[in-house]
Parts: sequence; C-alpha cells; structure tokens
Amino acid sequence: MLSQQNLAGQHFRSPQEGANPYLSSEYDTNPGVFHIPESGVEYNQKEPGLNNGLEQSKGKIWGMKRKTFMIVLGIVILLIIAIAAGVGGGVGGTAAKSNAHNEALELTKSDPQDSSILTPPTPTSSTPARSSSPSPTSSDSQGTLVTVTFSTSSSPTPTPIRNNTPLAAVNWNSSNIQLLYKHTDGSIRLQENNGLQWGEQSPQITKPKDDSGLAAISWLDGDVRQVRLYTASEKNALTESVWNSSVRQWWSQDISKGYDPIAAGSHLTAYTWFIGQVRQIRVYYQGQDGYIREAVYDKGWVKSAAPTIQAFPRAKSGSGLVVVLFPDVDVTEAKLFYQSLDGKLVSYDYQLKATFAQSWQNQDPTLDHGSIPDGAQVTAVSSILATGELTLRIYFIRDGKLVETWWTRKAGWNAWYMHDAVAPGVSAVSSTDDVNVFFQAKTGYLSDMGLNRYVNSWQFTAII
Repeated sequence: MLSQQNLAGQHFRSPQEGANPYLSSEYDTNPGVFHIPESGVEYNQKEPGLNNGLEQSKGKIWGMKRKTFMIVLGIVILLIIAIAAGVGGGVGGTAAKSNAHNEALELTKSDPQDSSILTPPTPTSSTPARSSSPSPTSSDSQGTLVTVTFSTSSSPTPTPIRNNTPLAAVNWNSSNIQLLYKHTDGSIRLQENNGLQWGEQSPQITKPKDDSGLAAISWLDGDVRQVRLYTASEKNALTESVWNSSVRQWWSQDISKGYDPIAAGSHLTAYTWFIGQVRQIRVYYQGQDGYIREAVYDKGWVKSAAPTIQAFPRAKSGSGLVVVLFPDVDVTEAKLFYQSLDGKLVSYDYQLKATFAQSWQNQDPTLDHGSIPDGAQVTAVSSILATGELTLRIYFIRDGKLVETWWTRKAGWNAWYMHDAVAPGVSAVSSTDDVNVFFQAKTGYLSDMGLNRYVNSWQFTAII
C-alpha cells in the first residue's frame, strides 16, 4: 500500500503535522511548539511550613470543627471523582476518534520502499514525445509531475463484493456516477455518487451467470438519466438490464436472439453514440470459437453487419475487452482493445465508412502496447485535456498494481504504475474535467483514483 512519506510528485507544503495553522504558537499544542516556560513552577522548591501564619485551634482542623471538616472533605472527594470520570470519558472518546482516523488512513499506507506510486509522465502538450509504449517503471518517468493526494472522509468499511468481480462504471457528469459490481451472492449491485458522497449498496439488479462479464453504458435523454447493463445469463445468452432516473427501477430482457452464445468467462464491453437522431449501441463479447462478436442496436437489436465471423479478430481465451470512442479525426471513430493470441494488447479500429471492411481496420502494426495478463479486465476513456488535446487512457491490473497506459499525439504512448491493487476488476469514467478509475485497493474495499486535469492532480479516495 501507499506510504504517506513516499508520495510521487507530492510537491506541496503543509503545516507541521498536528499543528493548527490558524493558532499562534502560544496556543498550538503540537509537540514541535508546545513548551513549558522556564519561568514556570520549579519542582525542587521546598514545601512551605504548615504553621506559617496559622495556629490550629484545639479540636479544630484548619479552623473548622472536625465534623464540618469531614463533610467538606467528603464533598471535595466526590467532586474529584466526578471530574476524573469526565476526563476519562473525554480521553476515551478522543482515542476512539483516533482509532477511526487510523483505520481510515490504513488504505494509504505501505512500506516506504513500495513503488506502487511512481512519478508519472503527465499527459500535457509539454510532455516530450515517446517512440514506443514502455513498461511502467520508474525509469520511464518523464515530463511534468503529477500530484497524488489522499482523502478519506471517515473510516472506510468493506463492501460485500466478490474479490474477482468485474467492475462497470457509468456517469453523466462528475456529480453523478454509478459503480456496478458482483455482490458476494453473485447478484449485480451498485453504489451511486451524487457528487457529495457515496450512497448505500442497492438491492439486486439482476443475477447473471457466475462467470459473466459486466458492461454498462449511460446517456442523458433530456433531463432523464439512462443506464443499460449487459451480462451473460445461465444459458450464455446476452441480457440487457434497463434503468432510467424517471422510473428508478431496473428490468431485464434477453437480447440474444440472432446472436451466437457467449463463451464461458467472456468479458463484455459496450458503447453508444448517435448517427443523426438515431441512437446506436454496440456490445462486444467473445464467441465460443474465440472470435469477437458484435451485437447491434439500431432502432432495435439487429444482426451485425460483419460479413463473416472472421471479420472480427480472434482473441486469446478470456481476453479483456474494452471499446472506447476516440474522435481523433472523425466523431464516429472508436477503438476496440483486446488481448491477441500472443498476449499483446492490440486494438481493432473503427471509423464509419461505406462498407464494413472499410470501416474496421487493424491497428498500426508498428505500435506496441506491450503484454497484459491473461484474463485481465481492461477499461479505457478518451478525453480532452485543458490544452484542447485529445488523450486516450487505458487501465488494467498487473502484478498487484493498477497500471495506466496513456497517449497524446505529441507525447506518444506512456505508462506508469498508479497504486497497489488486490483484484483484477477495474473500470473508468471521464467527464469534462475529471477521470475516475475504480478498483479494489484492499480486498472488499472499493477505491477511486480521481484526476482533475486542470490542476494535474490525482487523488486516492476510499469509497465509503
């Protein structure tokens, strides 16, 4: 896990730990400034004489009758006990708060020698160009530094999710995000962020096949938020679950008619866009022969325009899949990333043309994105930097690390390790000025690495 003493690119100064920057030093209780004045009480002073200026009367104690003195003494003892109890309660409460705070920070701690956060090359127009896609190591760190900070509003609690669950995130803007995953009982659940905080876990949405992949898309229909979720049924059939913010209820339907069965353990990915006024949806999965299949929505679910099964590439069994809009030259452009038979991360590139064969092309053969782990979930987003430059970001988990591979035209392809991770599930969303990457930093703990591109700052947050 991360060490607060080893945060890559952390270039800010803060008040001395424990100090309150709004108090003058005479009131600050931080150990670095707290002191007892030299003119204070000296502990080697002699005790004053007991009879100094006073002469005890017979049968009296300090001028009081013995009975009166005993009553006063009893009252004083009771007051001391009451005060001690109050102080003890305060200390106990403070200790409890301290323990909760320590638990909240646990997700950000690691061995100081841990390299889970490396100084990343920032995707800005000032970053030097690269000729190839490097492995994410410390020696690859070039360009402007990115700040990584940490935020935990309260002690994080584990979410009842499967350790190997795929993740699917959707958003409408940076203030509305839904994160979907598999519950420990195998059903699909979600948590929603309203821009201020994460809500409670939802009831069951659907219960797919045990090894089903997970894909989701979202869009705004006027003021109504729409979500479509795709899973595999027990019969390896493609299933769509539908939700919108006006009804706020989920319902599911089988959309597999005319489509080949889904391979066991196949990943799923989907995206949506408009052609004119007609909404288009595409869902991709791996067929039982290893070839990638396409399900098409165009005023209804229809047969893919692919002339043959071989029109789409054949991927390694259990290949990660992600399709992402990539409007580099044309708004219809997209990239479908998958794991090739030799384990490489490659893309099948789309741009709307007159025929299917013209529209889909293999990636530039000179590109090398490196290898990805077998079965790794892959997610990607495209977005516009503050400089106006298009960037593409790809995420996956490798060797217990969250990896980002990113591209801009000026900088080329770059990669870095972002954070420790304990499970293969990962999903990302992007809005106008933010990127959010969701994963498990600890078993059962959903976490978010969020980027504000305008200040080049990544922030780790535990989802409560």
